[in-house]
Amino acid sequence: LGNIELAKQYLQRAEETAGHTLSSKHPVMSLLHKTKAVMAEEVEGYVYSRH
Repeated sequence: LGNIELAKQYLQRAEETAGHTLSSKHPVMSLLHKTKAVMAEEVEGYVYSRH
């Protein structure tokens, strides 16, 4: 699960960095949001399937 945490941190930083330079309406921002949402679902699914 360490890689997933690392990826989440990376995405968070990417989103923050992009947020400083792009408007929130920019397609890249919505892509980052979608990616984070999908990853969160993947993580939850992974965690639940382990129990």
